Amino acid sequence: MDWMTRQCTFVVLIDRHHLGGDPARIELTHIVHAAHIDPAHISHPLAAGPLALGVGGLDVETDDHRPLERDSFVYDALYAYCQRQTKRPS
Repeated sequence: MDWMTRQCTFVVLIDRHHLGGDPARIELTHIVHAAHIDPAHISHPLAAGPLALGVGGLDVETDDHRPLERDSFVYDALYAYCQRQTKRPS
């Protein structure tokens, strides 16, 4: 978390590396930001899912690396969903 801008690490990395040109990635940053910055006041309808999986995952796994592996799948799938949602009809 970047405490100066109240941005989560994911959003900071997207900004710092100029990766915000993809509409699906922008949508994903909104979801991740909403889940990580103020979970008590979720500002995106899909943010509750990653938040619940992240918090609950810590209770299910004792090995710190296993949740990271599983998170990769979850965020890849969420990104794929965002790609579907932001595709323009041809």
